[in-house]
Amino acid sequence: MKVIATQSNKSQFTQKLVRTVILALVCFVSFTSKNFAKKSETDSTIINVDKRNQVVVGKKNNQTLRENIQALMAEKGMTLNDETWKGIRKVINSDIEKDTLIVITQDGKSVNIAINTSKMSENKQSGNSSNNSSDKKSVKIGLNGVHVVDGSDEVHVSLNGVQVKNGDTDEVNIRIRSNDKSDTVNVKSKKVGGFHSRNGFNLYLGLNSYTGTGNITKTADYAPADFELSALGSRYVAFGWTRSVTLSRGTKSALKMNYGLEFSWNNFMFDTSKEQSKVISKGTNGVKFTDYQIDGKNVELCKSKMTAAYLNFPIMFYIAGKRDSKFNYIGFGGHVGYLLDSYTKTKEDATGNKQHDHSSLFLNKTRYGLDFEVNVENFPTLFVNYDLNTLFQDNRGPKLNTISFGIRL
Repeated sequence: MKVIATQSNKSQFTQKLVRTVILALVCFVSFTSKNFAKKSETDSTIINVDKRNQVVVGKKNNQTLRENIQALMAEKGMTLNDETWKGIRKVINSDIEKDTLIVITQDGKSVNIAINTSKMSENKQSGNSSNNSSDKKSVKIGLNGVHVVDGSDEVHVSLNGVQVKNGDTDEVNIRIRSNDKSDTVNVKSKKVGGFHSRNGFNLYLGLNSYTGTGNITKTADYAPADFELSALGSRYVAFGWTRSVTLSRGTKSALKMNYGLEFSWNNFMFDTSKEQSKVISKGTNGVKFTDYQIDGKNVELCKSKMTAAYLNFPIMFYIAGKRDSKFNYIGFGGHVGYLLDSYTKTKEDATGNKQHDHSSLFLNKTRYGLDFEVNVENFPTLFVNYDLNTLFQDNRGPKLNTISFGIRL
């Protein structure tokens, strides 16, 4: 037995597409049986099932759904065994509100079971429909299969499977599966259409900097030059998990909200010079920069950085485009975070010896700011994060605001 199942988006796949699918399948079964199975007997009987009420459309009796289907199949010399019934029930009881067409073939005889989310009209039950004379229609039958065009809708049926196209955006591909040992029902569906989403695992790679350096006043503990950064060494790394919910949707785009949990590391690599290598540390009343010394002697550094690790809770509102569009999404939101750890790392230029010193460095325990992201087809997502509160506590360091930017993978 072979079973072919197609699922369409009810809001976009019109009733004429359903009729087109049925017509294509009927034509394909008829054509292939005549040319490749001379002794087989084809049947294009359609059994329409009302999914909501779980009844055969047009049957007004006291029999159950299974009894009605079994009786209709028996008229064509076919049987409804337990495995086949389980497959049909699986489709009927699913929570997918989409029309489904199942083709059951036994010993060269076929029955089409159309499981509909709403009761069909009498015209549709009998297979008759009114067509718009202005629609483009064609039916081609050959060795390559059956190809039906009805307006902007297309159905292509061949030995490799079924391809359904909606003129706007939707496309469904279904392969034909068979089991020679026993009768089974195989239903394979593919969700089409929809909008882009930011769900799942995210990895952020970028650079760090801060604003407000022009307002740094020289003190006994530091000078403006001490806070100069090495651009490529000041790296930003973060990873997290996010979920999205749809707030509203239109024909071309949807408004979504994204939330999640994130861990981030802001690395600030200070620009070291061989004339004066300094390291940031926690003083009595605030942060300070001092010469790096060993046994009272100044030691040149090739690396001096400060790292702050945070646990963040981002929330973003974004406009998502259709999955087949070149524009994926653009989002704007914010974040709040909590400082998990902070430390300094130094590396001696001559020996390569490294030193870590964990300290709070008078950094603010909490952070909050704004986030921006944009993504287009064939490019990684670009992001910018900006902290509205200062990096250091009030009167414990200069008033600097962290900014991070880069790509999201």
